[in-house]
Order: sequence, then structure tokens, then C-alpha cells
Amino acid sequence: MLTSESTLPAFSLKLAASTKAYLKLGACAGLAAAGEVLLKIGATAQPDAPLTHWATWIGIVFYVLNFVAWLEALKTIPVGVAFAVQSIVQLIVPISAWLVLHEQISSARALGILLVFVGVFLAAAPSAIADERL
Repeated sequence: MLTSESTLPAFSLKLAASTKAYLKLGACAGLAAAGEVLLKIGATAQPDAPLTHWATWIGIVFYVLNFVAWLEALKTIPVGVAFAVQSIVQLIVPISAWLVLHEQISSARALGILLVFVGVFLAAAPSAIADERL
């Protein structure tokens, strides 16, 4: 049993401010992708009244959370870099739709997704490296 005098070793993970900002952008992308998939589920489950389906409302909540995370990320990342990184959603949404909704991805679309990923990496990596050096 622990007393007030005994303590457990604290686990602390120190992250650079730029790393935290990029994690927030990752959260934005994940929330946006999840929101898109949930909105699709709600729209197809209730085509005449999608606003009555639970998935639609959870998708809307994810969009609001995405907006909050976006504002937090913009506090420390230039908008041009943040917007480029946010393009990763173009990769996450089709893959999520393929995994969850079993939608097909054509080879041309897959190539486009790969090119977007390379573009995001090329746009974000130099800024991320420069931020870490500061």
C-alpha cells in the first residue's frame, strides 16, 4: 500500500513544440477522416433523413473536434505548412473508406494518393526539420 510519503516514478515524455503541433495536425487528419466515414455511413443508412442517424451526429462532432485541433495547430505552425500537411486527409479518407466501407480504390486513384503523400512529405519535412533546429 502506498502512503502519502511514497511516490511512484513519474513517466514524463518531453516533446518539442513543433512535434506537438504536428501531432495536432495528425489528430486533425484522423478526426476529419473519421468524420467523413461516419457521414457516409449516416447518409447511406438514412438516405431520406441522414440527420436522424447516429453516425451523422458523431461525424459532426468529429468535425468540430477537428476544427479545435486545427486552431491549436495553427498557433505554432505556419498556415501554408499546416495546410499542406492537412492534405494527408486525401490519403487517410480513401484508405479508411476501403477498410471500413469496402469501397474500391482504382490503380489511378492509388497512384494519386501516393503522389499526395509524397507531396505532403516534401512540403512538411523541411519545415519540421527547421523547427527542430530552432
